[in-house]
Amino acid sequence: MTLAGAVQPSSRVNLTALKDETGKRLIDLLDECTGRKAIVWDESLTGPIGLVAEYSVLKEHDVVKMFPLRPGRLSEAPNVRHVIFICKARVELMDVIADCLMREDSARSATKEFHLLLVPRASLLCEKRLKDKGVYGTLSSVQELGIDFYVFDTDVISMEWADSFKECYLENDTTSLFHAARGLMSLQRIFGPISKVYGKGLCARQLWDLVSKMKREEVGSESVRVKTDAWYSRLGQPQIDAVVLVDRSVDPISPIVTQLTYEGLIDELFGIRNNSVKLPGEKFSRDDTGSDLSMETKQVILSSKEDLYAEIRDKHFNAVGSVLSRKAKQDFLQYTANSEKNVGELKQLVAKLPYLQAAKLSLATHTTIAELIKEATDEDDFRETIQTEQEFLNCVGTNKINSFIEDCISRKEALSKVLRLMCLQCSTNGGLPQRVLEHYQREILRNYGFQHSVTLLNLEKAGLLTSQTCANYPYLRKALKLTVDDVSEQKPMDIAYVHSGYAPLSVRLVHHLTRKDFKSVDDALCALPGPLVNDVQQLPSGMQHRNYSEGKVEDGENITVVLVFFLGGCTFGEISALRFLSQQDNSTTEYLIATTKIINGKTFLESLEETQRPASVMPPKWKDLQVNLRPEILQALEVGGFSVPTIVQARTVPLFLKNKDVAVQAITGSGKTLAFVVPILEILLRREDPWKKHEIGAVVISPTRELASQTWQVIEQFLSGPVRLPAKFRSMLLVGGTDPSEDVTKFEADGANIIVATPGRLEDLLKKKSGGSDLACHVRRVEIVVLDEADKLLEFGFERTVTTILSYFPKQRRTGLFSATQSEALNPLIKTGMRNPVQVLVRDVVACQDALNTPGTLENFYMTCTEVDKFDNLVRMLQTTECVEGKVLVFLATCACVDYFSSVLRLILGTQRKVLSMHGKMKTKRNKIFQRFKDLDTGILVCTDVMARGIDVPDIDWVIQYDPPSSATAVVHRCGRTARNGQPGKALLMLLREEDAYVKFLSLNQKVHLEKMETFVTDTVDADGNVLMDRLEALSSTKKLLAKDHGLIDKSSRAFVSFVQFYMKHDDQQREKMRKEKFKVFSETGLWPLSKKKLKERARFAEIKKLNEERKRERILEFKRKRKRSKSAQPQKLTEVEKEELDGDIKLMKKLKRGHISKEVFDAEFCGDEVATA
Repeated sequence: MTLAGAVQPSSRVNLTALKDETGKRLIDLLDECTGRKAIVWDESLTGPIGLVAEYSVLKEHDVVKMFPLRPGRLSEAPNVRHVIFICKARVELMDVIADCLMREDSARSATKEFHLLLVPRASLLCEKRLKDKGVYGTLSSVQELGIDFYVFDTDVISMEWADSFKECYLENDTTSLFHAARGLMSLQRIFGPISKVYGKGLCARQLWDLVSKMKREEVGSESVRVKTDAWYSRLGQPQIDAVVLVDRSVDPISPIVTQLTYEGLIDELFGIRNNSVKLPGEKFSRDDTGSDLSMETKQVILSSKEDLYAEIRDKHFNAVGSVLSRKAKQDFLQYTANSEKNVGELKQLVAKLPYLQAAKLSLATHTTIAELIKEATDEDDFRETIQTEQEFLNCVGTNKINSFIEDCISRKEALSKVLRLMCLQCSTNGGLPQRVLEHYQREILRNYGFQHSVTLLNLEKAGLLTSQTCANYPYLRKALKLTVDDVSEQKPMDIAYVHSGYAPLSVRLVHHLTRKDFKSVDDALCALPGPLVNDVQQLPSGMQHRNYSEGKVEDGENITVVLVFFLGGCTFGEISALRFLSQQDNSTTEYLIATTKIINGKTFLESLEETQRPASVMPPKWKDLQVNLRPEILQALEVGGFSVPTIVQARTVPLFLKNKDVAVQAITGSGKTLAFVVPILEILLRREDPWKKHEIGAVVISPTRELASQTWQVIEQFLSGPVRLPAKFRSMLLVGGTDPSEDVTKFEADGANIIVATPGRLEDLLKKKSGGSDLACHVRRVEIVVLDEADKLLEFGFERTVTTILSYFPKQRRTGLFSATQSEALNPLIKTGMRNPVQVLVRDVVACQDALNTPGTLENFYMTCTEVDKFDNLVRMLQTTECVEGKVLVFLATCACVDYFSSVLRLILGTQRKVLSMHGKMKTKRNKIFQRFKDLDTGILVCTDVMARGIDVPDIDWVIQYDPPSSATAVVHRCGRTARNGQPGKALLMLLREEDAYVKFLSLNQKVHLEKMETFVTDTVDADGNVLMDRLEALSSTKKLLAKDHGLIDKSSRAFVSFVQFYMKHDDQQREKMRKEKFKVFSETGLWPLSKKKLKERARFAEIKKLNEERKRERILEFKRKRKRSKSAQPQKLTEVEKEELDGDIKLMKKLKRGHISKEVFDAEFCGDEVATA
C-alpha cells in the first residue's frame, strides 16, 4: 500500500497546462498596454492571481507598482503610463473605482490611461454603473479576464467563489453555476471531452443542463451527428474519463465535522489561504544562524513540491509525530556520517547542500506547526468538541438538548463553533425537536444578541437548522458505512481515518458512482436530496477510452481519471480521502478535485451569517424613497423633526403612492401615523382639479376618540403649520361625546377635505340627513381610506359598522389597514374592503432584527407576588423616584376598577401626586382628562384599555399593568404607550405567583421578552399562613378608609363584581385556570369585601361544635373516675337502695343496647345529676 499523502502528479492530466493558459491570458492583456504600468488590485484577488502569475513575472512585463483598491485618491505612481484596475465583476466595486477616477485631477490623469479588467467575465451591470457615475468615458478599455479555475495543486483546482452555496440556496442566484459550466467547457477544450457524467443534487442537475446547452450553442443549431463528431475532434484526445458533480446540499455533514488530518487541522486552527498560512511569529523567533526573526505573524507556504509536506499533509495528525521523529533521526545520522566522508564524497555533499538545508528548514517548520496544533488539540474544550461530534455521528443523544452546547453558549464561545455543533446534531437527527430548536435559538439570541436572528433564519432556509422531519442519516450511516469502529490512524485502511471514525458521505458516494455500483446503493441514493445525474456524451469511436468503457485495467499505467467537482465547496479532509482512494494498491481510479471554494466548518457557516441590516432598509432621507414627494411636504417633515423616515414609513409611503392597498403590521411607536398622513397629503395635492369645500378626499377611521383626536392633531400640524402647502385643505374631527347636529352644522359652515372619525359617529352622520345636508353625497370621490388600529375596531365590535361605512366609498380607492398585531379575524375585513393588498410587516430592527413585537428601546419587566401584597407593591412602585419624577400609566381591567383604585390611590399618595382616571364610560370628560395628562410634567393616569391603542403621550416613563388584559395582544399595545419614536421607556406586568407561566406564553405567542423584577414587599405571611398586617401599610390604610367611607365601600363592591365579570370573559387559557382562586384572593384582601362573611361564620360554628364535643367527653370520663373511687373506698355490701339503682342502670343499659331508648335519653337518665351539677 502506498503511503497516504505521497501525492504524485497525474500521469494523464497535467493541470499546469490550465495554469499556463490562464497566465498567458493575463500577460497578453498586460502587453496590450505598452509602457510602464501600475495595477490596482481587488484585495480578494491578490492571493488567487498569485497562483496564476507571480510578481516577478509581472515585473518582466513592465508592472512597476501595485496598489490595493480602496476609496479615495490613487497613490502616486511616477512615470506610469497605464493604470490597470483588476477586480471582480461586482457593482459595489464599480463605485470605488468611480470614486478613485473622480478624485484624479486633470493634470495627473492627462498623461495616464486607465483600464479595467473584470474577473471572471465582463458585466453589463458594471458598465452601466460606471456610465451612471460618469466615469466610463475615462477608461480607455474595459475587458474581460476570464479565469475559470485557479490551480492549487497537481490534483486540485478551485473557482474561488466563496458564496456559491449561499447564492444558490438562499438567494436563488445561479451565477456561480454558469461560471462552473464555463469552466467545464474550458477544461474540455484543454483536456478533451468527458464521456461519463455522474452527479447528485439539484445544483448538479442544473450545472450539467447548462453545460449541455453551451455545447449545443457551440455545435450550432443545425445539430447533426457529423457536426457533433467534428466538434469533439477539435477538442482532442480525452484525458479525463468521467466527472462526478457533488452538490454540497447532499452532504452538509462533512464540512461541519472537525477535520483531523494534518492539513485539515492547519486550516481549522489557522486558516489556509491560497496555499499559505499565517502563524504566530514568536514560535519562529530565531533561525539556525541565531538571527532574530521576531514578528507578529509568519507566513508559511504549503506546497506539494516540499517532500515532507507532501508526505504528511494527508495523514491523521496522530500519525504525523512519528514521521517527524523519523526524519529528525535520519538527519542526525546523516550529519554524523558526513564527518567520516572523503574529499570526493564531500564534494557531492556540497552539491546537495541547498537541498539538505531546505529539508532541514522544512523539518523545523513543520515540527513547530505540529507543536502549535498539539497545544490546541490537548485542550479539554477541543477534546469535548470532538467527543460531542462523535456522539452525534453515531446517533447518540441527537434528540435532546446537549449540555456541552449549552455550556458553549453560556461561555459565549465562538458562534461558528456553537452553530457547527447545532447543525451537526440537526443533520444527524433529521432535524431538531421543536422544543430543542426553540431552546437553542432562544439561548443564542439571549447570549449573542438578537442581530443573529437573520443568521438562524438563513440556516433554516439552507436546511441546516430545521425542525424534525424524516431522519435519513441513521439509514445512510449503515447503508454507506459512514462510521467505522476501531479505525487505524497510523496505518489507515479506510477513508474514515480523516475524521477518526467518520467517512465523508460525499467521498463514499463518489466511490460508488465511479464504480458504477448503483444497485447496491440505490436506496441510499433515493434517501439523499436532489435528482441523480447519469449521462453519457457519445464520443466518436476513435476517441473512446477503452479501459473505462470495459471497466478493467490491463496494466499499471492505464488508469481511469475522474474529476470530482464539489458545488458549494469542499474540505481538505475530503481531498485527503479522495487521495487515499487513488493511492490504494488495487485502485484503478485517479481522482482530480475541482471545487467552487476550499472551505472548513467555520468558513462554511460564516458565509451564511448575516448580522448587519441591509442599507436599503432605512433610507437616510425622505428624498431617497422610490417616489418623489413634494418639496413643501419634505420641508414640513424637516421642520416637524421628522427628517429621517422610520422603517414602516419608508416601506408604506411608496406603496400608497403607487396606487397599492396596504395591510401594515408594525410595532407600537414605529411611526404608523405619518405612514398614512404623508401619502394622504401627497395624493390630495397631486390632483389637478382643486378640491371643493365639501368634497372629502380622505377618511381615517380610529377605534377611540383619543386616537382619532391625536391623528387629527398630526394632520393639522401639516395644514396649519409654518410651511404653506400649495393647496388649502381643511380637516375635521368627528367623534362621540358631542351632539351630532353640531358636527353637521360645522361641516356645512366650514367644509372638510380630510375626515378623522370614530366608526359610530361616522356611520350616524352618513345615514343622517338633516337641514338638507347629506354627508354620504360628499364621500363619493374619496381617494384614500385608512383603518387605524384595525384589530381594535373588531375587538370593540365595529366590524359591521366599518363594513357599512366602506360601502359608501367608491371602489376605485386606496385603502390602508394599520395595526400593531394582525390576526385571522381581520381577513374578512381585508377581503371586503381591499383589493389585492400588499402585506407590510415591520418589527423591531434595533434590538432583535425582526424578532420582537415591542420597541427595542423598551425595558420590559414582570413581577410575581402574593395576592395579599400585590396592592402594596403597586403603591411602593409608584413611590419610587422614577415614578415620582415621571409620567405613569396604570392599566386596570374595568371602568369600576379604575374608579375605585384611583380613589384609593389619591387618598394614600396624598395631594402631592396628581392621580387622574379615565375609562370608556366617561363621555365628555375624557378629552379634557387626556389633554390635562399630556400637559403634566409628572403624574399618574389610572385607565382601562381605552388608552392602549395608538395614543401618543410624550415622555411616558412607566407603563404598569396591574391587571393583565383579556388577550395577550393587548399586552403589546399597552407596552407601546412608552418607548415611542426611539425614546427609552419601561413597562411592568404584575402577576400572581400562580400566573408565572403567562410570561413564557407571552414570549412564545407574542414575541415579548420580560425580565423579572423583585418585589418591594416580602415576608407578608407567617409560618401558620396568617397575614402580617403591619407589613402591609397600603392594605391596612385601605381597610381603615373603607371603615369610614361608605361611598368607597360601594365602589369596591362594584369593582369586585365587574372584575369577576371581566375574568369570566378572559380568553387567555394560560390564566383561565387561576381565576377562581383569584376571586377568593381579592375578596380576602379587604379591597373588595364580600357582602356576607360566610367563611368566618362557618369557622365560628365549627369551633362551637368542637368545644361541645370536648366537654361531653370530659363529663363522661369524670363520672367514671368517681364511680371507681367510690367503689374502692366502700368495699362493703350494697344497700337495698343501691341495688335498686344498679338494677335500674342495668335496665337502662339493656334498653340502650336493644335500641329501645336513644343515647340522649340514656345520658339524661344515667348522668342526670352530674349534668345538672355541671
